[in-house]
Amino acid sequence: MHPPAAGPEPAQPRSLGRRRALRLALGAALVAGAGTGLALLPRGDEQDPSTAAGGTGGGGGAASTARSGARPWHFDAPMIIPQGAVLSQGVLYLMNGSTIQAVDARTGTQRATLTVQNSPLGGGLLAAAGSTLFAVGSQGKLYALNGADGRTAWTFATGNDIGCAPTVAGGLVYVGSLDKNLYAVDAATGAKKWAFPTDDFVLSTATVSGGTAYVGGDDKHFYAVDAATGAKKWAFRAGGTFRATAAVAHGTVYVPNNDQRLYALDAATGAQRWAVPLGGSATPDDNDRPSCPVATADTVYAGGRDGLLHALDPTTGRSKWTYGASGEFRPTTPAVANGTVYVGNRADLQGTLHAVDAATGAKRWSVKTGAALGDTYAPLVADGLVYLTNRSGLHAFPTAPGPGRT
Repeated sequence: MHPPAAGPEPAQPRSLGRRRALRLALGAALVAGAGTGLALLPRGDEQDPSTAAGGTGGGGGAASTARSGARPWHFDAPMIIPQGAVLSQGVLYLMNGSTIQAVDARTGTQRATLTVQNSPLGGGLLAAAGSTLFAVGSQGKLYALNGADGRTAWTFATGNDIGCAPTVAGGLVYVGSLDKNLYAVDAATGAKKWAFPTDDFVLSTATVSGGTAYVGGDDKHFYAVDAATGAKKWAFRAGGTFRATAAVAHGTVYVPNNDQRLYALDAATGAQRWAVPLGGSATPDDNDRPSCPVATADTVYAGGRDGLLHALDPTTGRSKWTYGASGEFRPTTPAVANGTVYVGNRADLQGTLHAVDAATGAKRWSVKTGAALGDTYAPLVADGLVYLTNRSGLHAFPTAPGPGRT
């Protein structure tokens, strides 16, 4: 554990080729990281991914309680392609190569290094529920592991590689595969409950909400599937691939597409309510897309390829505000907690983390983490700390600005 590499910057006023694409998307998942297109969001304690972070959606982790005495820390874990950690029961788990590091979320001290016997890892893709970890391995394998000692409880095999993070909800683990299926697996036993077929790769991490699993495919369809039976409820087609994780709030599904639009769909029927362009190339590849969205009661947040973080009215899609940064700004998936949006800059070699007022878009503070961030995860927010990983390891910063960060 070490102090962070760099201190905070003061707030500055600011106005508001298929095969190549597949290699880019899977390079992390199959070598040292993850490519869902998107956000490999933390999955823990059977929270719906759309309602993690205290109901804010997509932010990953419980809302900050702003405990006094929260101090910054840095846990060394050098990574070529940084991956996001998952949080469960006060422990952060970070897969790094063939090992999983267990780190105390409050202090950054190492609790354990898990070397998984006879279970070749390498995807960097994790979910957690209680003391059980669900880890993506090589050759389409999904492992259930004991979070204390790394012991393998069960192994489930898909028909091809897995390029997205698992989702845990309602006693089931949901995971997509390059064999063109979304699977539901019993979290306790590893038995297959069902497989939902699509017409192309499934590289989207599923969102489970209200008895429905929502997932996108490379067949340009976004699906709503009965979470218990695997029966299709509806499918929506757009102009590009769906590789991002959707947010679900108040009867609406918010999901970005590779056509550079964020879509709002009726959660029950799949009918389009609105679509908003978020910038980027007119002819993007499959990894040139907006960030995954985060939905609160009154705002949807998403990072665009136009170099802006967007705050949108969830009913109409109209812009409330935008936030940018000096130089090139490529927002990570945001996290929202206690009236603040936390978002990293994927284009910044110093891995700057920004804290933005959720209501106005005004900058509150920023801090350089000291190395480049990854492409596929949101910050985590819990107990007065915001966590994120860069190429040097796992970092924690207090959510409130002040002299505690050095």
